Amino acid sequence: KEVYAFLKKAMKLLTVDKPFRGPEKFVEGDFKYLNEVRGSVNSFKGEEKIYFKEQEIYQLTYHGGLIN
Repeated sequence: KEVYAFLKKAMKLLTVDKPFRGPEKFVEGDFKYLNEVRGSVNSFKGEEKIYFKEQEIYQLTYHGGLIN
């Protein structure tokens, strides 16, 4: 339950230049969120991870882009 509350906070911090999931990095307490994305709005892929006390507890691979 705490993981998804933390993930929601991270996802609200996305940037205008890379509006994919969350920011590159967000840390709060013992939680750390990392997001690595490649590409542009036209075509992108990325991976996000959440760590709790330096142990990986969540991982998601995602992709997307504009549809012609």
